[in-house]
Amino acid sequence: MKKNNFETNSTFSPTTNLPDVRFLELIESLSKVAVQGYNRHREVIYWNKASTFLYGYTQTEALGKKLEDLIIPPSMKKDVIAAHKNWLEHNIPIPSSELTLQDIKGQPVPVFSSHVLLKTRGDEFEMFCLDIDISEQVSVRKALEKMVSYDPITNCLNRHSIELVINELITSNIKGFSLLFIDIDRFKDVNDVFGYEAGDELLLKVSERLSTPLEKTDYIARFSADEFIVILSSKPSSNHEKLTQLLVDSFNSPLKLHDQLIFISISVGICRFPNDGNSVRTLLQCAETAMYDAKENGRSQFRIYNKAMSDSSHFQIEISQRLRESLIHEEFHLVYQPIYCAQSEKIVACEALLRWDSNANKNNTTPDTFIPIAEKVGLMIPIGNLIFHMALKELKKWRSNGINDVRMLINISGKQLLQKEFFSQLSELLEIYELIPSDIGLELTEHALIEADDELLKNLSLLQVQGVDIAIDDFGTGYSSLSYLNKLPVNTLKIDKSFVDYAPYRNNDSAIFEAIVGVAHKLDLLVIAEGVETTQHVEYCKSKNVDMLQGYSYSKPLSSQDLESFLLPFKS
Repeated sequence: MKKNNFETNSTFSPTTNLPDVRFLELIESLSKVAVQGYNRHREVIYWNKASTFLYGYTQTEALGKKLEDLIIPPSMKKDVIAAHKNWLEHNIPIPSSELTLQDIKGQPVPVFSSHVLLKTRGDEFEMFCLDIDISEQVSVRKALEKMVSYDPITNCLNRHSIELVINELITSNIKGFSLLFIDIDRFKDVNDVFGYEAGDELLLKVSERLSTPLEKTDYIARFSADEFIVILSSKPSSNHEKLTQLLVDSFNSPLKLHDQLIFISISVGICRFPNDGNSVRTLLQCAETAMYDAKENGRSQFRIYNKAMSDSSHFQIEISQRLRESLIHEEFHLVYQPIYCAQSEKIVACEALLRWDSNANKNNTTPDTFIPIAEKVGLMIPIGNLIFHMALKELKKWRSNGINDVRMLINISGKQLLQKEFFSQLSELLEIYELIPSDIGLELTEHALIEADDELLKNLSLLQVQGVDIAIDDFGTGYSSLSYLNKLPVNTLKIDKSFVDYAPYRNNDSAIFEAIVGVAHKLDLLVIAEGVETTQHVEYCKSKNVDMLQGYSYSKPLSSQDLESFLLPFKS
C-alpha cells in the first residue's frame, strides 16, 4: 500500500519547522484557511494568522502547546490522540471531515478539517491541519433543518417530526409511554375576535405553558392548527394522569394576549403504548378519539382511551349524523375571499369556502373539524358536489351582472378526484351554468397531486389545456418539495400562511419564501400568498414579486351579498 506522506529535501528552520519555503508561502497566502503544524508530540510548530482569527490564540500563545490543550473539546481529546498515534505508528490517515472544535473561550467552532503528514530528512513526522470555517454553512443547514422539523410559530416539533419520534420509541423496546392529544377549546373564537396574529401568539403561549412541567425526555409538538401532541416517557405511567390533570388545570389562570387577559381551556385524550396500539397511526387515532370524548363531555378535561370509544365515538357520530341531515336539507353555504393582483390591486379571483349553517351546526363546529370527519365517513364527495353547484351558481350570477374577469377558485378533495365521473360531471356542470373552463380554478393539496396516477394527471392536464387553473393549495404543509412541480399539471402555487407570517421579519423564513417564489416563476407558475394580514406582509410580498395576494389585509371571507359591493367596480 502506498504511504500517505511526503519526503522533502529541505531542513526545518527553528522558527517555522516548515519543510519548504514555497510551502510556507502557499499556506501563508491562504487568508481564510487556518493552518497549524504539529510535531510527533502534537506540539504546535506552526500557526498562521488565519488560525489566530479562527481560534483566538496568537502565534506566541500557541507555539509549543499541545493540540489537545488548545482547540480540541474535552469529549474529543482521547479520540484525537488515538487517531494521531495510529497515523504515526500504523499509517492510518486521519480522514478529512467536518468537526466541531473550540476557540480560546471554549466556544464551538465548526470547521472542515483536512490533514497532511510530512516527513523530514531526519525521518521525523509532522502533521499539518488545514481548517476551513464553515460556521455560516452550518448555521444555514441548522436553520433549514429547523424549518423541516419544527413548527415556525411555536418552535415545537412539527407533525412529521413527532411521528418519527413516536415510531422510534415504538421500535426502541421502551417499556411504555403515554401519548396526549391536546386540542385548544374554541380556538376559532380567538381568531374571529382578535385576528390570526393574536391566534398565532396564543399558540405560542399555549405551547410554553404545556412545556413547563415536562421533563427533558418528554416531547411536545404542534400537530395541526390548534392541536398539540405530548409524549410522556420520563415518569412511571401511574404519574401520567396526574401530570395531564396538571396541564389541564394550568389553563385555569388567564393568558395575556395583546394587553388583555383571556381564559381558554384544553381538551386532552390519552392513550398508552403498548396497551392501546403498536403503530403511530393507531396510537394517534386512539388519543384523538379520547380527546373528542373529552370535548363531548364538556371540554376542559382529559379522557383516557378505551376500546368502547372506537366503537362509538360520540362526537364524531353526532357530527357525521348532522352532516348527513344537513346534506339532505342543503344546510350549507359558501363565503368568498377575494384574491388581488399584487400590481394592479384589482380582484382577479375569489376562493369559495364552505360554511355550515348555524341553525344546523349547534356546536359551532368549524370546517377544520367537520371536514376531516366528513372525509372520514365518506361524506366529502356529496358535500363537494354541493360546493360545486353553489359556487358555479354564484359565478353565473357574476357573469350575468357583467363581472367577467374574476375567476372562482374551488377546493377539491383527493377523494373527489378519484371518482371516475368527476371530470365528466365537471364538464356537465359548466355547461348547465353556461360557463367556460377558464372561469374556474381548482385548488388541490400537494398530497392529492403526488398520489395521482397517470390517468388522473392526464385528465388534469386536459382541464389545464381547456383553461381551468390548477393550483396547489397550502404549499409547504405537505411534501413541501419544489422538485416535483415541473412534473405536474399546475398553473398556480399558493404559499401557505405559515411561510408568509414571519418572512418579512426573519432572514431564514425570507430565504425560503424567496426560494419558493423564484423556483415557481422559473417554472412559469403564478404565485398566490395566503394569510396576507398586515401592511408589512403586503409590502414584503410585492417586493418579492408575488403575483396575487389573499388575506385579511385585503378582505375577510364575505357572504354572497357582501361580496357584490366588492365586485361592482369590476363590471366589464
